[in-house]
Amino acid sequence: MLFNSVEFITLVLTTLVLFYSPILKNKQVEVLIASSLIFYAWHYWELTFLLVASVLFNMSVTQLLLETRFKQKVIASFGVVGNLSILAIFKYAGLIGVTIFPNTDFASWLVLIPLPIGISFYTFQGISMVVDVFRGNKNVLKVVETHSKKNIFLYISFFPQLIAGPIVKAHDFLPQISQKYFKDINFEKVFHYLVLGYFFKMVVADNLKDFTFWMEFPYFQSRSSLTLLTYLIAYSAQIFADIEGYSLITIGIALLFSYQLPQNFNFPYIAKSFSDFWRRWHISLSSFLKSICTFP
Repeated sequence: MLFNSVEFITLVLTTLVLFYSPILKNKQVEVLIASSLIFYAWHYWELTFLLVASVLFNMSVTQLLLETRFKQKVIASFGVVGNLSILAIFKYAGLIGVTIFPNTDFASWLVLIPLPIGISFYTFQGISMVVDVFRGNKNVLKVVETHSKKNIFLYISFFPQLIAGPIVKAHDFLPQISQKYFKDINFEKVFHYLVLGYFFKMVVADNLKDFTFWMEFPYFQSRSSLTLLTYLIAYSAQIFADIEGYSLITIGIALLFSYQLPQNFNFPYIAKSFSDFWRRWHISLSSFLKSICTFP
């Protein structure tokens, strides 16, 4: 379900009405979970089982960490490795197959494994929760210890950032789950993020896509070096506008439900060095990797 599709806009508006409905004021988390499942199942409903399996796996690991007082590192490591294994199987099975087992039936079978949308994002968030529980983060422990399974489900499956990020850490998101009120929506910020996001996506990225199409084989063979350089620069702008557009839209929609998500980009193309570029590009991923590098 594309962010600029009629189906997605309808889903958001319907969810918004139900979310702030007085009748469902005590079921806000359930409304968001239901919308997340509809969003994820829209094009390939079978893969919804993988999302649910990921949520249940991380619930089980975190619960085991709370109930078991020994071998904490082993349990936490099992959780991290288990998440990464699921990611590797579904995202890189085809690449592994054609690289290690070329021209074999096994490789052909691996290539047929579907790529679930958003698997990187909800896998990383599952890892974040496991690591936070292992480290004893109080905000996360409070949720897990009270057996708030629906809150954990919402954290991993929250539909605005499910397929395009940003990656949200458990200790940043879980404490935000509480009763929300329509009057608390910051419409100025919502308008800012949505207008800017849709401008990047629909005006900049989608128009540049038709221009940079000529970089592909065999069209580029008849183009001059200067033209190809222009295509390259345009393609760089297209990539940034596309993923930044999605990130801004995500932040804006989350604000409609009074959830704050982190910024993901900070004008990376004006960076003064490679390290500065890394700090500005996909900030949530960089922050996630830094936190995981110190594990266990």
